[in-house]
Amino acid sequence: DTRETIEQELGLLKWELPKYNELANDFRARPGQILYLQPKRERAEAGKDNYTTIEGDTMYSISQKFGVRLRSLYELNRMDEGKEPEPGIRLWLRSKKPVF
Repeated sequence: DTRETIEQELGLLKWELPKYNELANDFRARPGQILYLQPKRERAEAGKDNYTTIEGDTMYSISQKFGVRLRSLYELNRMDEGKEPEPGIRLWLRSKKPVF
């Protein structure tokens, strides 16, 4: 599928996919890419409280995996935007990371 066919088939406006997925307006869909068709949430769904990172994870890929806005994911984990987690780090998906 291409971005254009996805938008046509689902009746989406040109701005919706980039906005909902925090992508540039001129992005191209890639095979296997997770795309949201409606806005992502401020926190993950109930039962998805934490996630332990693995090799290759990025904050963006985690935000897409759990449907959480990227900005919110950084805020929940008290991380500076642009910083990426190392493998084995526990990330908070529903509540703010406690301060120890």
